[in-house]
Amino acid sequence: MKDIKGTMPVIIYSKKNVNQIRQCVLENYGKIKYELPFINALCVEVPIKKLSKIKCNANISLISMDAEVSKLPLETTSVLTDPFMFIGKKNAKNKKLRKSVFSGCLCGEGVTIAIIDTGISPHYDIIKPVNRIVAFKDFINNSMIPYDDDGHGTHVAGLAAGNGYMFGGNAVVEAVRSMFPENASSIICMGTAPRANIAALKALDDEGNGNTSDILAAMQWVADNHKKYNIRVLNLSLGIDATSFDIDGDGFDDMADPLVLGANALVNMGITIVVAAGNSGPKAGSITSPGTSPLVITVGSINSDGEVPEFSSRGLLQQVQSNRIYWPRVWRSCP
Repeated sequence: MKDIKGTMPVIIYSKKNVNQIRQCVLENYGKIKYELPFINALCVEVPIKKLSKIKCNANISLISMDAEVSKLPLETTSVLTDPFMFIGKKNAKNKKLRKSVFSGCLCGEGVTIAIIDTGISPHYDIIKPVNRIVAFKDFINNSMIPYDDDGHGTHVAGLAAGNGYMFGGNAVVEAVRSMFPENASSIICMGTAPRANIAALKALDDEGNGNTSDILAAMQWVADNHKKYNIRVLNLSLGIDATSFDIDGDGFDDMADPLVLGANALVNMGITIVVAAGNSGPKAGSITSPGTSPLVITVGSINSDGEVPEFSSRGLLQQVQSNRIYWPRVWRSCP
């Protein structure tokens, strides 16, 4: 992360609050990119020669790298050729797959899911019959209009809150739900909370990459706006090797994994955070940050036979696996 000018992007944590270190940083160390009061930190471009001096500052508790974060690709199998293939299907343990979790419930109505990703396209399953994109913030290109130049964020939004509108509209969707309550979400490609609203925060670029500082800035936005939009859930389908925050190169993360610290802070505000485990399996302990936080719900993959694929990251203990791998890739583009 060093550049030709001899600077390094870092995240500096105050022992008390950002006000305590702001002026000192501006006068002595570098330019502030973001202020993150929810974790008492500043994202700063610092001259490398001053790094050792910063560490000795009595008001600074920790420093970590502003490392690159990437999306976690969604492995999928299309069901569009036979949307009724799930009906009655059972796995090796003789349990029905994809049993509906929203039959008879509110389906997320009134709740907003924040998604930090590559953005969101106005897919009909999200904006019809009512537009449920209640907020959009672009930390990459500062656009005011929702867009997704990669597709990953739109896909994730569909998994979370797609309502199956493109299957034939509300009448058809409700008819299928009545006829096949345990399989409706598979047949019509419906998300887990098909009536929930979406707050899309674009912090990854057109290749699905971004900086930790942009992810944290998006988290700060959630902290500032969760009451306004009733954000109860945050999804992070992204990750990074936890050792990437090592600023000394000694193999340790200096006890300052910024993504975990950010996730923990939001959980303490009452927000449920769902994080992808990663695609670095099958070795134990291969979960990426921020899925390593003990306070978040870290979710891996399971295929149509109820088996965990080798690529899905594992924790040191058994974690809950989702059927993320089996969702169709219908959310990649808008109609």
